[in-house]
Amino acid sequence: MAWGVSESVLVVGDLAICTPGGALASVAAYNKTTGKLVWSSKGLTKKATYSSAIYAPHTRKPQVVQIVDDVVAGLDIRNGETLWTYPFEGKDINPVSPVWYDGSIFVTSGYNDFGALLKLDETGTKVTQVWRNNEFDNHHGGVLYHDGYLYGSNWLSNSKGNWVCADWKTGTFSYDTSWNNEKGPIIYADGMLYCYSERTGDFALVKADPKGFEIVSEFRITKGSGEHWAHPAISDGILYVRHGESLMAFDIKKR
Repeated sequence: MAWGVSESVLVVGDLAICTPGGALASVAAYNKTTGKLVWSSKGLTKKATYSSAIYAPHTRKPQVVQIVDDVVAGLDIRNGETLWTYPFEGKDINPVSPVWYDGSIFVTSGYNDFGALLKLDETGTKVTQVWRNNEFDNHHGGVLYHDGYLYGSNWLSNSKGNWVCADWKTGTFSYDTSWNNEKGPIIYADGMLYCYSERTGDFALVKADPKGFEIVSEFRITKGSGEHWAHPAISDGILYVRHGESLMAFDIKKR
């Protein structure tokens, strides 16, 4: 991987799941307590990219879903068996993790690629494409599902993008809006989107409403250096932001 490993380890039950990549273990699961190998992916020999695996709690086939090289793959979480793959042409960077909701999986990548919604069948071993949207090409920073809609930012160039909202079922845009003429990470809490501008370091608090990109307030990250590419995290009412060598925590609890 040209820019180093960037995934977050997926923990499900006693398993810690990661993506070494390659012929022996595109994806591997370890006991989270002992570090002992539990399984390595079977039938999958692709190199790793930059996304993090997610857990898809399918009724019959609970599985790990990950983007590796030029495919999206579903792996049986019990033994690492490859259940299905979906061709994911384009660049092999693929920094955006899949999104799971109600039996379907959304996948996307920047660089003028595409976004697509995949539906898992009842057996959990086959996917069909529900829709494809060439404008929902999120670069990095994640995509989130909320109340029937997908929120994220798309790619216009390596330094520019818009903030977008699309209907989960159809892929139709509700809005495609410029803010700071930049894209970046996004996260959600208490009805609000926290949109993080990748170059200026501005945060916009935006109502999670498909009717429009309505900014309620803004603030700027002033500590640290370099691009604002680290994904923010929220836990117990605290917003955590890393920028270069600096880590900051903001109290965002409702009062």
